[in-house]
Amino acid sequence: VLIASVNFIVGAIKKMLSLMVKGVKWLCKKTLKGCKWIFAKMNEFRRWTYNFLMTYLFLPVQNAWIWLYNTVKATFWKVYNAGITFINFVYDKSVALINGLLQLLFMYVFDPLVAGSR
Repeated sequence: VLIASVNFIVGAIKKMLSLMVKGVKWLCKKTLKGCKWIFAKMNEFRRWTYNFLMTYLFLPVQNAWIWLYNTVKATFWKVYNAGITFINFVYDKSVALINGLLQLLFMYVFDPLVAGSR
């Protein structure tokens, strides 16, 4: 939707400028002084239009997309790293628990069985 609206605005500006060029060509046929004045005004208008669009439309939208991308990327990596940390924590604790249970099993079950069979 945003890209379509930007394309519409750019298309409208191009159409307006092409109509202005046609008008200038017509005036240039009529008078040289009017031609110089209109070219100066058109150039001024073109610069103003470019500055206006860049300041209030393209750059803010571009900056918003960049901010959104960076925010999503940073949030993803924070969640990812937290998940990896949690998985490592659970793994370490489960390994420690299994080791402890095996030690208890050998100390209180298998060792007495082996000692009793001798």
